[in-house]
Amino acid sequence: MFGGEQKICSFNSAIRSIYYLLVIIFFLSGCATKPEVITKADEQEILRNRIQEYWQFKINGNAEKAYQVETPEFRERVSLLEYLNQFKRVKYLDADILKIETDGEKGKSSVKLGYMMLLKHLTGKKLTKTEEEAWVKIKDIWYHIP
Repeated sequence: MFGGEQKICSFNSAIRSIYYLLVIIFFLSGCATKPEVITKADEQEILRNRIQEYWQFKINGNAEKAYQVETPEFRERVSLLEYLNQFKRVKYLDADILKIETDGEKGKSSVKLGYMMLLKHLTGKKLTKTEEEAWVKIKDIWYHIP
């Protein structure tokens, strides 16, 4: 009986050793894979999406969410209430991104805006202007620089 138990123990030991070896190989292969590289084109697409999100908040009248896209430094200096007061006399209608540039953690955009002034003599007239904007990437998140 002892001989059979030794064979089972040594078989279990061999299986356990193979299991540990496979686990080590699995973890090492995960370490050996290349990290995802974000190209300049990818970064510009990420910034484009952020700009679209930012302007869609403003177009939808959701200035509270647009405020969160402003830089943390700006939000420390300007309260949400002060920020909201800036939008009492303007209604954004559309935003068309004309150009985006990125250089490391800095970005620039050119956005053509359609808007209406909410003043008696200008209400109802669609106006357009092109905004040149600055953006900054902080901890992998793009923020608008007012």
